[in-house]
Amino acid sequence: MPVWRGLAGEALRLYSSLKSVSGWRGVHAGSSRPAVEVVRGYLEDGLGVQSRLHEFWVDAWVLRSSGLEPPAPWHSVGPYVLGGDVEGRPLVLEGDPSLARSWRGVDAGGRVVVARAPGVVDDLKAAALLAAEAGAEALLVESRDPRVIVTGGDWGYSTSVGSPTPIPVATVPLGYSARALRAGFVRVWVDACVERRRDYNLVAVDGGRGGVVLAGAHLDHWYTGFTDNILGVAQAVETVRRLRGRGLAAGVVVFGAEEHGMPGMASWYWGAGSMSYARLLRESGAAEGVEAYINFDVAGYRCLVASGAPQLVGRALEAGAVERCCECPECDSIMMAWAGIPTLSLHSLWCPGVEEVYHTPRDTPDRVSWPTAWAAVEAAVRSMAQGPEWPRLAAHFRSALSGAGLRGRRLLYILESIARRAGWGPLFREASRRLLKVVHYGSLRWESRPLEALYMPEAALFKRVLEDLDRGRPPLAVVEVGREERMLYSLSPTPPPRAISRSILWEQLESNLYMLEGEVEDLRRSLVR
Repeated sequence: MPVWRGLAGEALRLYSSLKSVSGWRGVHAGSSRPAVEVVRGYLEDGLGVQSRLHEFWVDAWVLRSSGLEPPAPWHSVGPYVLGGDVEGRPLVLEGDPSLARSWRGVDAGGRVVVARAPGVVDDLKAAALLAAEAGAEALLVESRDPRVIVTGGDWGYSTSVGSPTPIPVATVPLGYSARALRAGFVRVWVDACVERRRDYNLVAVDGGRGGVVLAGAHLDHWYTGFTDNILGVAQAVETVRRLRGRGLAAGVVVFGAEEHGMPGMASWYWGAGSMSYARLLRESGAAEGVEAYINFDVAGYRCLVASGAPQLVGRALEAGAVERCCECPECDSIMMAWAGIPTLSLHSLWCPGVEEVYHTPRDTPDRVSWPTAWAAVEAAVRSMAQGPEWPRLAAHFRSALSGAGLRGRRLLYILESIARRAGWGPLFREASRRLLKVVHYGSLRWESRPLEALYMPEAALFKRVLEDLDRGRPPLAVVEVGREERMLYSLSPTPPPRAISRSILWEQLESNLYMLEGEVEDLRRSLVR
């Protein structure tokens, strides 16, 4: 019998129970309580421990009604489109709507734009902003299936207050552009709002020896949501069951409001539940007692990716995962890392087959690679059972600072001296709180790139910028996002990249290192007295 059969049975049982209360529309921030109670029973039956609810407030997006003329078999609207009733002649856009060059010379004033799906589906936000800048009344994107993608009114990704999507945006069936052209007009109406509501995290912890290991996943999902992320909940429970079998203190945390719900409609719209729980752990001092946090999110396709604390990731690589340094900024684990908790995030994001069903009704059990799903559990258990590899963290810090000249070597010496006096564990926790940052390697407006979470990116990315400059394909900019939004490196305000002297980049590095030195000094003072 395959080793993964038990995990598959548990995940399918949870899936069936959740669909009985939420149907096929999914579990959404601000209206998740019935689903939370189902998962509560699943946790308590599976682990034999009592669970508790952690309440927090979200800005929940609520769709009252929406419609299209000419009509379509379906259309799908997502956060944070708040409303509007617009009509205009259709304009079919050529090219990827999320790329600025596709809009060059396009006058969409008073028109309803119909476009193909962006090359990266989450870049629908960029497409909506570009459409609004071009004067469009609304944007309709053709899709094989109904799909919910969160959009907004801000370039970038900030955890501070944001704004709603400036125009109505919806996905429509393939071929809708032909129907719209025949009709000669399109009308789009949306009635939606944002309401302050309660949502919930669910925590079940069992005693054992040592600090507690938490394994977790988010519960909320769009449509069927089997791999994103009902499967993750089952993987977290199985991981904790196996860790407890080894005598370790372990518990499960199931987060709400991962897909949307961030207070203030922040452009960093995901992770509201984990942010609230991580803040609770940090402010109460309980974060110091959490040995590690393991996150499962879409961890069931034909490749497995491991992100997180360098000292934990190595064991996951031995189990067959590939590394994406240094944290998963799109996952709940980033919030736990910012609280100073060592994390291991296991996922299949950007693997073949994921984007095809992402946030659609086709995210169903038949999509899962069960050997991969089981390998994620194996990787988590192996990492926790064998413990941290501190030389791997030391090597990572050396690599991050290696291209920053004498000042980089001085920073490395300070960090290593702190580790000798305070220990690598305390150093890592403070470094995660202060030095782990999320960056966009490119202009937020002009270049579509995945986010990266890196330690000391001010220094770590300098060498990459120089190398890309020598290759003739430098980024227009490197921008820190998330808790702060600031420019780390600026090469050109608009494409194409202009020639820039290396001396100007060195000046920007010097300015960045000045700020980084202050952060490292604050870290030193907090640990060494």
